[in-house]
Amino acid sequence: MNAVSFGEILLPKKGMDLTKWAVVACDQYTSEPEYWMQLKEWVGESPSTLCLICPECWLDQIDEKKAEIRKNSESYVKNILVESADAVIVKRQVGKKVRTGLVAKIDLECYSYEAKDKALIRATERTVPERIPPRMKVKSASRLDLPHVLCLIDDKDHPLSRAIGETETLYSFDLNCGGGHIEGKKIINTTALFKCLSDIQSDAVKLGKPFILVGDGNHSLASAKAYYQELKRSNDYRALRARYALVEIISIYDEGLTFEPIHRVIFSDRLEDVLKKELSEGIPAKAFSGEKEIEIKLPKDPVEAFRKVTALLDSLSEKYGYKVDYIHGEESLKAICKNGASGIVMPALEKSEFFGLVDREGVLPKKTFSLGEANEKRYYLESRDLEKRQ
Repeated sequence: MNAVSFGEILLPKKGMDLTKWAVVACDQYTSEPEYWMQLKEWVGESPSTLCLICPECWLDQIDEKKAEIRKNSESYVKNILVESADAVIVKRQVGKKVRTGLVAKIDLECYSYEAKDKALIRATERTVPERIPPRMKVKSASRLDLPHVLCLIDDKDHPLSRAIGETETLYSFDLNCGGGHIEGKKIINTTALFKCLSDIQSDAVKLGKPFILVGDGNHSLASAKAYYQELKRSNDYRALRARYALVEIISIYDEGLTFEPIHRVIFSDRLEDVLKKELSEGIPAKAFSGEKEIEIKLPKDPVEAFRKVTALLDSLSEKYGYKVDYIHGEESLKAICKNGASGIVMPALEKSEFFGLVDREGVLPKKTFSLGEANEKRYYLESRDLEKRQ
């Protein structure tokens, strides 16, 4: 069984405004709804993936949005989207960083988010089951599979870059809201690429190690798996297609790939003394209480630091009802804290140690790392029709 396959990638037909079509992953800017409001106003009536998703800051409104998402997805399949490639090589430039990824399908039968499972495709963080049902509502509302999941592969012995071969440009444009420039090319012949991926998978099986790790979008992929299993149980014909999910696969060695920590914010600005007292052992670290910057201490081991902070904030949330959120970027964290919150600046993981770390730990604490800042996240662009008859 090959965990990665190709085919049936849809893109908007030529002439569409792709800058308005592509929007950033729904799980970004969760404490900044103004980002999404301004984006919605700017997109206006233009066809856009914004009309096919529900930003997580508004996830509690999904029941009201399902019918609209359904209508838009059917209209886009009929009038806008065309089958364009079997596999797409994507180059994304934000500032001086250039990241290269492969858009392809992964087999959800090969994926598990359970820490005890030694699946070929594994989650990297603890999946919270309660977060899956609302995302499944979004998934079931649309007939389109829109990828914002970023997966990582260890291709040291079989470099994917050598197996790309001849390509043809599909798109090249600037993403909105500071997302940088993106270029996508169709891979003309996928034979060598398929062989390369098969070799990497075979090596991983022999060593008993993961073939692919989910770098971003753990809960979205978990929701896709749950949706597939639901269709499978009811013998729904759509299960044949929902078994596969589009993702972008990136080499762990890619020079443009950066591991950014996901910072913590708790919505109370009266926690300075608590943070100093409870986080007082280890190496110096930074926190905010309202507009004030304070020094705390965290364990030197980043995983232990995340475990300690998560336990503290979970206990404060349970005891006092404070809301906790996860923020990309120190500047965003600082800005949010100024409005009456406390934030903790978290340490970064070393990507060179990542596969070994996940293999040893099983899964990492929730929201431990991010592949870049919020504006570097994957933008929805390619798609698949989940309801096309075989």
